Amino acid sequence: TGLNSGDSTPFPGTHGSYTNFPSQGGADVYPPLSQAPYPPAAGENAQAPSFGQAPYPPAAEDAAKKYTFGQAPYPPPAGPPPQTESSGPGPGTDATVAVAAAAAAAGAAAATATAANRQQSTGSELHTLAPSEVPPGVPLPIGQENITPEDASGAKKHVTTAVAGGSSKSSGKPMAFLNIADSETVHQRFLIVSGRVSDVKGDDDKIVVHHPYFPPLTFPAVDGYFKALVELERGENGLRFDYLQGGERISQAQLTVMMEPYTDRPALQLAVLVGSDSQGIFDAPPDARGPGLNDLDAAVRKFRCCAYLWQAYVAEQLYRAGFGRRTFRLDETYASDTMARDGAQRMTARVHTVRMGRT
Repeated sequence: TGLNSGDSTPFPGTHGSYTNFPSQGGADVYPPLSQAPYPPAAGENAQAPSFGQAPYPPAAEDAAKKYTFGQAPYPPPAGPPPQTESSGPGPGTDATVAVAAAAAAAGAAAATATAANRQQSTGSELHTLAPSEVPPGVPLPIGQENITPEDASGAKKHVTTAVAGGSSKSSGKPMAFLNIADSETVHQRFLIVSGRVSDVKGDDDKIVVHHPYFPPLTFPAVDGYFKALVELERGENGLRFDYLQGGERISQAQLTVMMEPYTDRPALQLAVLVGSDSQGIFDAPPDARGPGLNDLDAAVRKFRCCAYLWQAYVAEQLYRAGFGRRTFRLDETYASDTMARDGAQRMTARVHTVRMGRT
């Protein structure tokens, strides 16, 4: 926008929107006539300021006035602080010293209580505990590369070595489970189990997990280390792990895991939204198209499997971070199970399919 002709101000708008400076003899002057000149004239110094404004520097009689609103002078005057009137003993007595000591103790107790409340709080302030501050038996948060949590004393939190004489039995070379103890309780259907077999070298080994109610599952192993995704039923699960090298079993161990699903927490609902113009299929390679491959039924099965993987992953990460055995709950129903190849009726995650009214 440009300037309107005749405006006396560099702001756009109609003429007369802004007040002009008062004129003297037809010329605009500053300051206006209504504004007092600065510095004031000599005879005007004695005039009382208007609108409650105090003159600067203050007059001698004003400087001698007492301070108001409890404000102390700065810098403070020399000498001991003034004593307030009281009915108790004067300064320097034993009672005064006792009162001061009690006030100091109360202040220290309040500071200690505030620190304790801050440490117990989970949302007001974050606090990183040093290993010396962690009580015994509490696992420390560990990095992603470490799968063996330790407590404050430095001992391994959950390491079960399958040796003779314990609840876990083994044959051949000893097998150790690194992230779970024997007879430990978890709350998800699928559990990630990490372990190793000592003194084993090889990059084409296998670990086979046997469950009384599910088909065997096979996972790769390298140099004795393995990680398996184990399917569990509610209650006691007796698992058998076979370590194979070159088709020969060199180690075998048994592990008991208790699974108790959540029943008192809100369940996560799974749903597949289908557009109003959708044909009920999703993109897939040419060799993976057809009924049961890229249709709505396949989408439901894949989504269910993905949800169980989420649940197992969250449980493992929370455990590694020192939060114990916990995860979210899935809404489950008794139906034909698509997570195993046998297609038996089991408790499995419910997946809703919703046909939308929009594309």
